[in-house]
Amino acid sequence: MVALAVAAVLSLRRREVRPRRPLAAVTVAPLGLFDYLAWVNHHMGDLNGYPKLQDGARAQRFDWGVHTVDVLTSTPVGHFDHPFAMPFEDVIGVCMRWRRRC
Repeated sequence: MVALAVAAVLSLRRREVRPRRPLAAVTVAPLGLFDYLAWVNHHMGDLNGYPKLQDGARAQRFDWGVHTVDVLTSTPVGHFDHPFAMPFEDVIGVCMRWRRRC
């Protein structure tokens, strides 16, 4: 949605199209997200269904970046004991983050 908003602003600044189209796109884009969240909440039978789905089914929760720091600091030294560890993909991700160190 952020990328769409940036594209709409750039399009409006360049005056490529009439203002209605970019503004309509920015207005309609979040509806898909809200629809998905409502669908998950309905099927989970709880208004807080999406966070419960993330925590229960995917073992993911909002932790202020603690897990990300753990992966970024343990992967370069060969520790892959975090949940859902994928050593090859993790090493690539860490190398992309710190390109000069790999």
